[in-house]
Amino acid sequence: VPFLANQQTAVLYPPNLLNLLFSAETGLALSIALHLIWGALGVYVYTRRVTALIWPAAMGAAITFGLSGFLGAQVGHVNQVNAAVWLPWALFVTHHIYHGRSVRWAVALSCLLALQFLAGHAQPSYMTLVAIMLYWLGHAVWDWLGYKGYRPAFFAVAGDPATQPRAIRPEPSSAPAWFAYLRDWYTRSLWRPVVALFLLGGAFAGTVALAAPQLLPMLQLTHHSIRQGGLSYAEATAFSLSPREFLAGMLPTPDGFVSTDEFFGFVGILAICLAVLAVAATIRRPATSGFAFLALAGLLLALGAYIPAYQALFAILPGLDLFRVPARWLLLYTFAASVLVGIGIDWIATTSRDHGRLRATLLRFGSGVILLAIVIAALTPFQHSLSPELPLIWLGLTVASVGLILLAIRVPSLALLLPLFLGLELFWASRHLEYNQAPPPIAYSEPGPVTATLRDLYQGGRILSLAGTAYAPGVEPQLREQFAHLGDGSTYNLLVTQKYFEVMTPNIPQGFQIATVDGYDGGVLPLDGFVRMKEVLQPGASAQPDAILRDQLRAVPPPRILDLFGVAYLLDDKIRDPWVDDVYYDTTFTQAISAESPTVAIPNVPDIAADHIGIISYLTDAATLPQGQPIATIRITTTDNRMIERPIHVGVHTAEGEYEKSTPAHQAVRVVGSWPDNPQGRHYHAVIDLGETVSLKEVVVEYQATGGTLHMVAMSAIGPETHAPLILTTEPMTLLFSGDVKLYQRERALGLLYAVGTVYLAESTDLARLALSSSAFRVGQDVILEREADFLELPPRNALTGFARPLKHRLQRMDLWGGGPPLGVVPPHQEARFGESTASSELNMPRYALADDAQAVSLETERPQPEHLIVRLESPTPHVLIFAETFIPGWEATLDGEPTEIWRANAYYQAVWVPAGTHEIVFRYQPVAFRFGVVIALIALPALGFLWFLPALIRRLGWV
Repeated sequence: VPFLANQQTAVLYPPNLLNLLFSAETGLALSIALHLIWGALGVYVYTRRVTALIWPAAMGAAITFGLSGFLGAQVGHVNQVNAAVWLPWALFVTHHIYHGRSVRWAVALSCLLALQFLAGHAQPSYMTLVAIMLYWLGHAVWDWLGYKGYRPAFFAVAGDPATQPRAIRPEPSSAPAWFAYLRDWYTRSLWRPVVALFLLGGAFAGTVALAAPQLLPMLQLTHHSIRQGGLSYAEATAFSLSPREFLAGMLPTPDGFVSTDEFFGFVGILAICLAVLAVAATIRRPATSGFAFLALAGLLLALGAYIPAYQALFAILPGLDLFRVPARWLLLYTFAASVLVGIGIDWIATTSRDHGRLRATLLRFGSGVILLAIVIAALTPFQHSLSPELPLIWLGLTVASVGLILLAIRVPSLALLLPLFLGLELFWASRHLEYNQAPPPIAYSEPGPVTATLRDLYQGGRILSLAGTAYAPGVEPQLREQFAHLGDGSTYNLLVTQKYFEVMTPNIPQGFQIATVDGYDGGVLPLDGFVRMKEVLQPGASAQPDAILRDQLRAVPPPRILDLFGVAYLLDDKIRDPWVDDVYYDTTFTQAISAESPTVAIPNVPDIAADHIGIISYLTDAATLPQGQPIATIRITTTDNRMIERPIHVGVHTAEGEYEKSTPAHQAVRVVGSWPDNPQGRHYHAVIDLGETVSLKEVVVEYQATGGTLHMVAMSAIGPETHAPLILTTEPMTLLFSGDVKLYQRERALGLLYAVGTVYLAESTDLARLALSSSAFRVGQDVILEREADFLELPPRNALTGFARPLKHRLQRMDLWGGGPPLGVVPPHQEARFGESTASSELNMPRYALADDAQAVSLETERPQPEHLIVRLESPTPHVLIFAETFIPGWEATLDGEPTEIWRANAYYQAVWVPAGTHEIVFRYQPVAFRFGVVIALIALPALGFLWFLPALIRRLGWV
C-alpha cells in the first residue's frame, strides 16, 4: 500500500481504527486504498444489479472508476476521496427507492448519505444530491412518456411491482380501508415518481438528522466565514477546468502537464473508445442515454466559467454558490463514463452478430472515434505545455484501443481480457500521481530541525511564518543519494514534504499543538473576521481572502502588531538573504529612518570581535542630496564602553533606490540586489571601517539629513576571523535556529492572555478594527470593546412567522440563524461598571481608565486541553482579561464558578470583566450547535430504526 504524498493530511488526519492499529501514514494509506476499493465495488454492484451487466463488464467499469485520474488526483484531499466514493452506492439505493418504493431503501439512503457527509467534505455530497435528483428526473420523464404511450416496450425493470399482473399481487387479509387506499395509491405506476420523490425527501431529512452533529457546526462556521451569503461568481468559478489544459487532464499521460491536480479526469483512451461503442450500439437503452447525458453534464459543469450556461446555473441552482473548483464535477463524468465502459464490454460479449445491425453499429462507432480524434487534433495546438511526443502516444493508444475492440467484436471471448487492458492503461497513466510518487516514512517521522526545535522549545504564543518553499534544502544531495532507489518523483516529494514541515505551512502546526497566526488553508475557512483582521497586518490583504500570509506580507509587521496577534515566534527563509564577499546578510527585518523618526537602536548585537560593519541599504526621495553628503551616523558602543562613530555618505555608501527614475545629484554605488516587489529598485552595499577590532555592545543609527529616507536592508559585523549578521529589530530577538530556514523568538512577546486597565468603546467592529492600526492604541494596555447598538426587528408578516419567531430567536441565540442582535457587545447597563468616560481625540471614542497602567497584576494559567483554559488573576483594581482566541460562539466563561459574558475584544478576540481581588476564570469551548446536533441524531436513530422494521410490523399484522 503506497504512502500518501500529501504531507499536510498525514499529521492532521483524524484518529480512526486504522490509525490506532498502524502508524499514521500507514493507517492513512490503508484508509485511502479501502475507500477506492469501496468506490469500485459500488460501481461493480450497480452495474451488476441495476444495468444487469455480465461480471467482466462490471469489473471493467469498477476498474475504470477506482483507478480513474479524478479519484487518483484527489488522494491529496483525503476527505474528498472518502466522500466521493459513495456516489455509486447512493445511485444504487436511489434506483431501488424509485422502482421498489421501499421505506427500508429510504432509510438505507439516509444512513449512506450521512456517512458520505460525515467523511468531511460537503462538495461531493452536494454533487451526489444533484446526481440523485437528475436520476429521479430522468426516470420520471421516462415514466411519463410510458404513460402517454411513447415509451419503447423493451424497457422494464425486474421486480417492479407496477409491471407485474394485478392477479399475482398478494391481497391483504385484514387491512383498514384507509391503509388499503394508501397501498393502492402507493403501488400505482402512474404515481411512482411522486412516491419516489416523497421517499427521497424523507431520506434527505433523515440524512440531515443523522449528520446534524457535523452539519449544524458547519452551518454556524459558514455563517462566520467568507462564504456567508455565498461566494461571488468569480470566486465560485475558481479552478474551472481550463480548455488550455483540457487534453492533458482528460487523457492519460506518462507525466503531468497540468497546473493543478484538480484538472485530472482521465479514464483511459480504451475506456473512452468503449464508451463511444456503448453509445453507438445501445443509445436507445435508457441506461446508455441517461449516463451519456450525465457524463456530458459533468464534463460541461467542470468547465465552469468557460461555458456561458454556468452563470445561469449559478443564479438559479441553490447551493452552487457555496463551492469553488467546478473541475470537481468530473466526479459525475468519471462515474457515468465507467458505467458506459461496462455497457460497451457487455455489448461485445453478449450481443448477437446480426450483420446488418453490426455494420451500422461499427459505422457509428468509427464515426464517433474519428470525430473525437478530429476534436483532439484541433485542440492540441492550443494546449499549454504539452510534450511533442504526447499526441503521438495518444494516437498510438487510440489505434491500439480501436484494434483491440474490433478484435474482441470478432472474437467475443476476448472481452474477458478488456478489464485487464483497462487496468494496465490506467496503471501506466497514474504513475505520476502523488500516491504513486509517495515519499518514504522519514518524511513524517523526521520532519526537520526547525520543526524539532519548535517542538522542544515551544512555550506558548503564536508563530508567524513568512518562509516560502522555493529554497533548495541543504541536505538535498544526501537525500537524493540515500533514496535514489525510490525514483526522482518520491525523492522530490520527500524534499517538498520536509520543506512544508520546516516552514510550518498551514495547517502543519496543529499536528504539533503549536498555535499559528495563519491557521487555515482554504475550504470553508477562513473566517470573515480573520480576513478583515489581515488588513491590520498588511493593508490590502483582505482582497485575497484565501491567500496565506507568507504570500501577502511584504515585511515583518512592527512589534505592537505582532503583540496584537499574539506572535511569539517568527519563521523566514533565506531566499532573499545575500552573501557579499563571503559575508552573510540577514534581510528578514528592515528599518527605515528619516527626519521624522531619526534614530533606531539595534539591541541584537552579535558577540564577536569586529573591525568592519557591512551595510546593505538604499534611499528614497533623496535624489537631490549631493555627492558625499553625510546622510546618517552609525554609533557603536563597545563592551568596554567606548564610543565609535562612523558616517554614512550619499554616493559612497548608499544611493537613491530607483536610480533610473530620477536624475540623482550623486553617484550610484555597488548594487547587490533589487527590491522584492520592484526589480528596478536597487540594494546597495558598502563596508564601513571601524579602524580597530572591537567587541560590540550596542549599535545605533541616527539620521542627519532633512529630507529623504534611509532604508537599512541588512547589516553584518565583520571581523578578522568571522562574521555575523545584525538582526535589525528594535526589540530583543533570539535566533533559535539558522539553516535553510530561520527561527526567531521574541523575548518580550505579550502572549495570548493578559489583563488591561484601559477600555475604549467602539460603535462597530469595523471602527474597532480601524482603531487598532493607530499608534495611539497601546497593545497590552488598552482594549477596544463594542457598544450595543439599537437593533430593530420588523414585525412578523403573518401569523405563521409570528408563531415561529420564538424558535427563530432561540436559533439566533445559538448562532444558527443570522439577522439577530450582534453577539459579544457591551449592553448599556454594563457600561456603568467602567466608571466615568473621557473623550479620546486620538481614537475618537470614549475612554475608561479602570486601573493605573503600572498596577501589578498576577496571572497564573493552566490549560488541561486545547479547548479548556483556567486563569487565576489577582489585582487590587478591576481589569479586563483578554484571551487572544478567536471570538466565535461556542466559548463559555465562568468567573469563580458563575457564568460570565464574553465580549468581543480588539475586533477579533475574547475578553471578560474581572473585578478587583483574587478570582478564577475558566474558558471552555462547548459549542451548542454540536450538542444540539447530537441530540437530533440520537432522536433520529431510533426513529429510522422504527421505519426500518415498519414493513415487517405491517406484514405481521396481516395488512399485506
